[in-house]
Amino acid sequence: MYQKRKAQGATEYLIILAVVIIIGLIVIGILRNVPASGAAAKERASKAYWEGADVGVTDFAIDGSGIVLFIRNNFARDVEITNIKFDTTSVYTTDTVFRPGEIKKLTSTAITCTGGNTYSYEVSIDYTDLTTNSDFTFDGATSLVGTCAG
Repeated sequence: MYQKRKAQGATEYLIILAVVIIIGLIVIGILRNVPASGAAAKERASKAYWEGADVGVTDFAIDGSGIVLFIRNNFARDVEITNIKFDTTSVYTTDTVFRPGEIKKLTSTAITCTGGNTYSYEVSIDYTDLTTNSDFTFDGATSLVGTCAG
């Protein structure tokens, strides 16, 4: 009788060990995908931030031919965009007036990238409040993050 119980304990131990190993392999498989989802989360957070910014970027793309930006005036008054910089590069310098809530498509060839590569740019937008004729610079608290089109 004593030998039978000893064998049962060893079998239970092996079964528990197998279950722990299987669970460990599942966890490792799940964690392999975390960096990829982290990059996607950064892109979503960047897009959400820039859509609601004072001078919003509602959509954007960069490819081998340049940049396409959809800019929205989120103020309740007219503003004139005078300069948009990505890091230290001016990508748009044509004075453009925006009415409240208006969205315009702006393009530039100042920066390009190869399809599939990721990018992250600090964005600075210079504008004039046309009601007070005051000049302002909006420095985004979040980088513009994305993947190159193409």
